[in-house]
Amino acid sequence: LMNRKLATRTDVTSAGSRLSLVVLAVLTFSACAPALTSFAPAHVGPKGAVKAAIGVDVVAPTGTIGDAFDTARTLALASRSRTLSEEEKNELVSSAVKSALHPPALVQHFGVAYNPADDWEGSLQYAGGAFRLGGRHQILHRDRNGIDLSAGLGLSRFSYGLPLDDFIDVIDVDDFTRWTLDVPITLGRQGEFFRWWTGPRLAFVRHSAQLVVRLPAQGGEPARDDVARASGDGTYIGYLAGLAFGYRNVFLAFELSVARHLGSAELNVFGRTLSADTNATIFSPGLALLGEF
Repeated sequence: LMNRKLATRTDVTSAGSRLSLVVLAVLTFSACAPALTSFAPAHVGPKGAVKAAIGVDVVAPTGTIGDAFDTARTLALASRSRTLSEEEKNELVSSAVKSALHPPALVQHFGVAYNPADDWEGSLQYAGGAFRLGGRHQILHRDRNGIDLSAGLGLSRFSYGLPLDDFIDVIDVDDFTRWTLDVPITLGRQGEFFRWWTGPRLAFVRHSAQLVVRLPAQGGEPARDDVARASGDGTYIGYLAGLAFGYRNVFLAFELSVARHLGSAELNVFGRTLSADTNATIFSPGLALLGEF
């Protein structure tokens, strides 16, 4: 009975520790995670039209946050009391890279779009520390085709030093850069009081990072600093759906994106070259205020 109580207490403590870790990660990485929501209904509109959006998204990766953070933190703590094996050092860096790529976060975003011609739109957005420049063209129209359909391209860049040492105190991420090319294809309809839109979520990512690994002195060996470099690419494949209600120029919108990231990273660390998968499934619900003028 005592063993059972002890095990239950340990499980509760572990769950509480993981929850605290996730909450801290959400607050810390609010300007680092990739934004998956678009908040762009399918219609583009006539020449001279202006649209604006401001809101917040929740980025919730599954699997990655628990496994990668736990592994990296466990090895970081172990390095204080013993010398890590080469395999453990490699796993430490690999887990840190995965944590940096898919952190949980609250992502604030805002954007503005302008139509230089009928059915053509150019936009500038800021979300999660990244600026995105994009364009769309409306192909089908509700009044002629019964449905709105638009498609386009967007390019965003994020570059920042990530505060990973708040979680893994033996690793600093000095420079993290992420380029994203996305292909928005959106189908939907609009009415006087509503908008709904849906479509595939497709994006291609290229990332690179430089990490400094600071291992403390252990077993007669001096403290050691090493520079690790990581680079790789990936693809987000998923689905999004949005719904907005309002009147005239202002609408309150909800959007949900679910995407699978398929990718890998090449790590150059401790004189060796390794590869690691960076796969993750990401859920991203969001709320925004939309304006159309």
